[in-house]
Amino acid sequence: MSSSENKQLLQEIFSEMSKGNTQPFVESLADDVRWTLTGSTKWSRTYDGLESVRTELLSPLFANFADQYTSVAHRFIAEDGFVVVECKGHVNTKSGMPYNNTYCYIFRVVEGKVKEITEYFDTELVAAVLDDKSADIPSPTNTNVKNQESTTAILKLYELRRDEKMRQARAWFFSEFAPKSAMDIIGLYRGGEQASANFRTVTSYWDMAASFVLNGAIDEKMFLDANSEHIFVYAKVQPFLAEIRGLFNEPEYLINLEQLVLKIPNIETKIENRKRLFAIWTKDNKELSASESS
Repeated sequence: MSSSENKQLLQEIFSEMSKGNTQPFVESLADDVRWTLTGSTKWSRTYDGLESVRTELLSPLFANFADQYTSVAHRFIAEDGFVVVECKGHVNTKSGMPYNNTYCYIFRVVEGKVKEITEYFDTELVAAVLDDKSADIPSPTNTNVKNQESTTAILKLYELRRDEKMRQARAWFFSEFAPKSAMDIIGLYRGGEQASANFRTVTSYWDMAASFVLNGAIDEKMFLDANSEHIFVYAKVQPFLAEIRGLFNEPEYLINLEQLVLKIPNIETKIENRKRLFAIWTKDNKELSASESS
């Protein structure tokens, strides 16, 4: 790609980010991307690979934010495979403080993918807003209360999964639902049959549960230790999410589920394992149905 094409790519990405849509930015990152944050903050280092960027940088960073993050760019300079972008972010943290940092990014773009990022930013603002060390030291009393609340919430979620309609929806989702394209899923929303209700029941349930975790209502480690079904749900819809969001014009569709799942270590391998299991389960189910009808 030429310098002008690289520049246009970043302009389109930041145009979406100014609206709060970070998905095109994430999708532009190469699998072997290297992202270096300068300075001496607790975030400052080089993150090697897309999984590291997602799980060690973006997910924990965005977990601090109370509302939608936006970034408005005001200068783009492109030359020899590099694009320099000056921009300013806007967001409020869960502690109630504004975090409106100013950035200078240096992107290296290869064949339409971002391979390297070097990020310069206001490190004093990061230290003041995001590096509060006292937040890392839990109070024993508060921890006990939080654990009790999380246990109660997790048990309540488990009770909901035992509801008869929910059990039927889950059984359908895991043994019969085998989408081949985004349109297979969109077709469910257009239809009024039982399959549509099953799909919406399962996906909305896990997106809701993930939102509880991401917003601090349930301890994340306790939730992940007690649950893995949400990984299966995400693995089944993940290949089609970007297209569905585009067609629906809903960039945050199932975003809570996605953000929580992508924080799990080695998640790419786990997702592929789930997909292989789905192929086996749906194949076995079809063969059983064929034998019963013969």
